[in-house]
Amino acid sequence: MIRPQNNESADEYANIVIQLDLRNRIVRYRHDLQWIIQRRSSPDVNKSYWVGQSYHTSWESLTSHYSHLALPRCPNQHNKA
Repeated sequence: MIRPQNNESADEYANIVIQLDLRNRIVRYRHDLQWIIQRRSSPDVNKSYWVGQSYHTSWESLTSHYSHLALPRCPNQHNKA
């Protein structure tokens, strides 16, 4: 069993909110300060790491900026935004 990590760039980061596809995901910063859109540093998922692309202090800001992704209103487990 793989244990969740506290490092945002880890594949097993504990606060992954949505895995959009193999190269894109949304995470919640460990202190609940912001939502982060992350993208893999390389198309080769075995030789890459997660890099922050965009930082938002509210879910509404994130969904407004990425409206083309048709994200849910607000994930239930993270209503603190």
